[in-house]
Amino acid sequence: MTWTDPARPWNSTDIPESRCPFCGYRSETASAPGDKSPEPGHIAVCISCASVLVFNDDLRLRAMTQAEFADLHPDNRKEILLIQRGIRMLDRSKLKGSYLR
Repeated sequence: MTWTDPARPWNSTDIPESRCPFCGYRSETASAPGDKSPEPGHIAVCISCASVLVFNDDLRLRAMTQAEFADLHPDNRKEILLIQRGIRMLDRSKLKGSYLR
């Protein structure tokens, strides 16, 4: 079972306010399957622009480098690409966050 299994409930966790370095989308929560919470080094995908991000030591988001992405296991890269495809299919006008713009 992968962590994107739709049968698993998702948990939302408060994080320090953080903005996507690519689109400026402001986040104050992170969602993960089950009872998982974000930890430094965990991967995130921006719900607005689908960019791949990483949690810093202070749980703020930074861009994942191309080298970091290339070092991921192929199954993890494949899963990220599926998540990105799903995000790109969302109606972004209904997102609750805010932007720098």
